[in-house]
Amino acid sequence: MTNVAGFYALLDWQGPVWAAAIVAMADFVLAAIVIMTSTSVKPEPEIERTFDARKIAIKSIRSDVGDLKAAVDAFIQDIRDAKDSIIEFAHDPLDSAVQKLLIPAATSIISGLRAKKDQAPASDGTDTSAGQTFDDSSATLGKHQAQQPEARC
Repeated sequence: MTNVAGFYALLDWQGPVWAAAIVAMADFVLAAIVIMTSTSVKPEPEIERTFDARKIAIKSIRSDVGDLKAAVDAFIQDIRDAKDSIIEFAHDPLDSAVQKLLIPAATSIISGLRAKKDQAPASDGTDTSAGQTFDDSSATLGKHQAQQPEARC
């Protein structure tokens, strides 16, 4: 608004062309003064602390994004594993049932038998009811034995 008022004030005295030129030159002088003043002013310490806080916030956001990406990737992998299990069960339900149910059940039974053996008063490692030594290696169901394919008729 000051430019318009200055233009109309100079219009009667200088004419329209010179009035516009004088107003433009005044604008350039004011802009030069503002630029020279702004280059000599140093930022306050608060600005530096603000920039530091901004850097910390950006690091925190990047870390959170990385954690979120890892969680999403783990969720996607879980979905893929579930899909693979369903497909495997659909193709060979008996083998899947043996691997998922029978082997853990057998392991649990063997662990229970071991716990009963540990509670028994026999000190020399023999089974007093049968008179034979209990061998730990024969009690465990090896992975290679459990995953042998069944013969199909």
